[in-house]
Amino acid sequence: MQTSTEQKISALFAPRAFALHAKVKTQQEALDALAQLANAAGYLNDEAAFRAALQAREDEVSTGIGGGLALPHARGGFVRQAGLCVLRAPDGCAFHALDGEPVYLFFLILCPENAADLHMQVLSRLSELLLERPLCDKLLHAETPVAFCALLDEAQANLQREKMPAPDPHPQLLAVTACPMGIAHTHMAAESLRSAAAYLGVSLKVEADGAGGVENALTEEEIQHCTAIIVAADRHVDLERFEGKPLLRVPVTEGILHPQELLERAIGGDLPLYHTPLNARRLPNSTEPTGVPQGRKRVAKRLFDVLMAGVSAMIPFVTVGGFLIALSYILDTFFQSNSPFADWGRNFPITSFLNFIGNTAFDLMFPVFAGFIARALAGMPGFVTGFLGGWLAEEGACLYNGTFVTEDTPGAPVTSAGFLGAAVAGFLAGAVVWLLLRATQRMPRSLDALRAGLIVPAVGIAAVGCVMLFLLDPLLSEVNEVLADVLSRMHSGEILIPTILLCTIAAALMAADFGGPLNKAVYLVGTASLTVGGQAQATEFMASILLGGMVPSLAVALCATFFPNRFTHRQRTACASNYVLGLCFVTEGALPIAMSDPLRVVPACMGGSAVAGCLSAAFHCTLGVPTGGIFIFPLVSQPLFYLLALAAGSFTGMALLAILRRPLPPNETGLPVHFAGKEKAKIGKS
Repeated sequence: MQTSTEQKISALFAPRAFALHAKVKTQQEALDALAQLANAAGYLNDEAAFRAALQAREDEVSTGIGGGLALPHARGGFVRQAGLCVLRAPDGCAFHALDGEPVYLFFLILCPENAADLHMQVLSRLSELLLERPLCDKLLHAETPVAFCALLDEAQANLQREKMPAPDPHPQLLAVTACPMGIAHTHMAAESLRSAAAYLGVSLKVEADGAGGVENALTEEEIQHCTAIIVAADRHVDLERFEGKPLLRVPVTEGILHPQELLERAIGGDLPLYHTPLNARRLPNSTEPTGVPQGRKRVAKRLFDVLMAGVSAMIPFVTVGGFLIALSYILDTFFQSNSPFADWGRNFPITSFLNFIGNTAFDLMFPVFAGFIARALAGMPGFVTGFLGGWLAEEGACLYNGTFVTEDTPGAPVTSAGFLGAAVAGFLAGAVVWLLLRATQRMPRSLDALRAGLIVPAVGIAAVGCVMLFLLDPLLSEVNEVLADVLSRMHSGEILIPTILLCTIAAALMAADFGGPLNKAVYLVGTASLTVGGQAQATEFMASILLGGMVPSLAVALCATFFPNRFTHRQRTACASNYVLGLCFVTEGALPIAMSDPLRVVPACMGGSAVAGCLSAAFHCTLGVPTGGIFIFPLVSQPLFYLLALAAGSFTGMALLAILRRPLPPNETGLPVHFAGKEKAKIGKS
């Protein structure tokens, strides 16, 4: 079906697409009634698949837009033809709308898989019409489908007549809307802001950054002539183009619920000017640079956001690197390689290639982590300094016997600050670059390129390099050596500890810092245990260590699945990949959650890893391969018991995490009633 802006929206209704006197009380009842209505109207090929798609969409974010309205929608191969359905609940339905109020009127939008443009057009047009409260009141009292459609046709005709024949070439206000999914809320916020601007008599242009791309993009000329900019977004948008303009940034839901207030604040003229860190403080009323917390209460949140910027950039390198390394081990096993573990994953051209690429991704993990931390603090000028600091944290170098040596120098001590060092390097680089930008802010603008491209990076790299190479790297490498020595003596029998207890402690330490110095030290001892006596051998110690590194990511993923009300929607989405990361022996998958709540996540993960390591030793499971995750389980002496130990440790960690973490407030989880807890249930009943 084709559509255009002139086509009547009522043309999308089938004769049997109306239920004007429905008795639905809960979200589930409403979704079931809508699915039955769509099927009866002849829109569907597969009702069961359509129900699943509707429920999945509501589990992400409710389509109840507030004001008693909901716009559920679905697109896929289960839809035979595009159309609309109307379900009216005179007594109200608890549908978890954005304003927490009952929903009385549902508009269901259905489109086939290949009708993405039509889907967006119908959603946008319908949102625009329903923002008119008088129309909604009339629709709630329409007695027949014919009267219902007549009201929509009249409102659509009036709206088209009210539109200006040509847009203002230089709108007074500009806005950008964007939500994580880029579908419903992006366009709802855009239409809400447009309607509020029309009511206030304000000239406004809105750029909708949706899943289908940027719609109604702002031009450089419009940005230059505007008086203020509103950014209603829950994900990254390009702000550098708004340099020097008054800017207000809020969540996308604010654009839907309070558009008039946002516009009034923008019209008031008291918004701070937006400036990137490079240009910050050049003007008296400019905002602070991106990385400077404003007020003590915001320091902790700002630091956490900066850390998450680094973690988010690092995770893809961890995932890809771990997967490719594990794949190289799988193929070596498939080709029946009997080489010593030192050559594992490099015995054939294809496995050597995959292993090299995977290890290269791992090598870039810490530099990228530190670089994006510094970028979040000081903008692009901080990236190169942070990247180099992260590299130095991983590679290490120092003064040795009066000579500057690196890790590759024969006989030189190994100095590596690990994950903690990379984090410190990122924050240090960001702070140093920000201070340098501030100190050089009075330089002529004609020297900005020299300032940002040479002076600041050169001084910043020199300062950060000195601190990393001559202070942090040697200090943390000493910590690593002490830990490795203690663990080696424990394993060799110099410090008498039962094998089960030793394996339990080692497995727990693998989850203590998620790839940091402790994790690396324990893993180093585990790999060394495979060559005791000069010959390769399988050990219980290595088997326990492998499980200890797998449990944290799996425990977090399981907890997010079975106890979703302990996590925000964004956290649950990120945790989905932890199943793969955990099975691939990537402990760092649990880092984002651990960094947000270390006092609860770390003990829970350590407890789960300890249980896994203890059971592995109790079952006398031995392993002669240092890595590979679940793909090397066939090489374990007791593979079934080993799998049982992994499952027991993962579910123990899940249970501990669920006990230690309290359910989050309903407005943070984005979950339906049966997940969100008593508080959310009360909202539904109100």
